[in-house]
Amino acid sequence: VGGWESPRALYGAVKHYGQRVGWESPTAHKLRHFHASLMLQTGQNIAVISKRLGHARISITADIYSHALPGYQREAADAFGAAMASADSVGNPSSKAENQTVTDMEKTLRA
Repeated sequence: VGGWESPRALYGAVKHYGQRVGWESPTAHKLRHFHASLMLQTGQNIAVISKRLGHARISITADIYSHALPGYQREAADAFGAAMASADSVGNPSSKAENQTVTDMEKTLRA
């Protein structure tokens, strides 16, 4: 896939492109954080990101980059609310789709 001839070449590229996007003092470390944050914000799997960063545990990545997950708490709360609303209708489902959602949820919980 190619590589850098020297650390100086990598630094030069980071500095060049960092300045083009408005970073005041671009560094390879900032590029690393930007890369991880962007991947998380676009929904990439945290296990993959953790491995790419060389972290020993996924929890390290989660601890460092949890700030990069805006909206995830809201999404989780909304999903839980929808699941609870569907579960409320298990005994008397108002639609086949609602019953299927509950079935899917139960399968997930058993897995």
